[in-house]
Amino acid sequence: MSVSKDLACEFLSPNQYAIGLSSGMDIITQQTMQAHTTRYLPTPENSNPTPSCAILILDLKNMFNSVSMVKSREIIHSQFPHLLPLFDVLYYEDTKCWYRQPDGRRNFILRKESSSQGCPFAAFLACLVLDDIIKKIDNELHVRATSRKNTNCISDDGLGTRAIVMSYIDGTTVSIGFEDLKFFLDRFNELGTPLGCVLKPQKCQIMTSTNGSSPIPNLNIQHQHDLMYSLNKYCGGQINGEIITGTRILGTPIGNKQFAEHFQNKKNSKTSYSY
Repeated sequence: MSVSKDLACEFLSPNQYAIGLSSGMDIITQQTMQAHTTRYLPTPENSNPTPSCAILILDLKNMFNSVSMVKSREIIHSQFPHLLPLFDVLYYEDTKCWYRQPDGRRNFILRKESSSQGCPFAAFLACLVLDDIIKKIDNELHVRATSRKNTNCISDDGLGTRAIVMSYIDGTTVSIGFEDLKFFLDRFNELGTPLGCVLKPQKCQIMTSTNGSSPIPNLNIQHQHDLMYSLNKYCGGQINGEIITGTRILGTPIGNKQFAEHFQNKKNSKTSYSY
């Protein structure tokens, strides 16, 4: 891992910030997503009723235990051939997943996919598969944004609302225009499901505002339709999935000042001690 981390970091850029990169979490939360939230979403400090984009927070179902090792090996063979012998030593047979029975005895089930329990390369192998999916979609999003820009639909960022996709291991956050929201989620579902990267609707969220009010009534009809479709199909519905004050991204509060202060005070109260 020490020898390969720089190669891995270079290969996984610019979407994966957890492997071989210092302060990757801060780059995602503070330098990018908080900045995009403040600039592009309705906030208590601005009066923008019609945002051009939203912040999409994805949650994947138990990715380490379902990600395709066949796909991981394919990428290892192509991009990191010096690691192939080690991979084959670790994964020459099906993974034994151990568990304890009610009578105290231990047993196991065989799994043809997923990383091995305790494997030091587990995060890297999972990231390779997720990154392969993200890169394909990100390239398609770039084409869509360029097409919009070329037709003078430059939007707030001057780039046709260029999506920014950032992952920290399996925690993926996206600053994305409403015109790309449905496309992104459908493509991720299409490409990711066969490879073990499956969205978990109960935990996926879309932050559309931080001023406490939903901007949906102010969006055009197509954006309303795409947002509601995304919320209902991938986020467990509007009540569960739409965020309008703030949320946690990689454990960091992202949103308005009141939300951040409430989050921090609640966290402090849990860690305070009485003497």
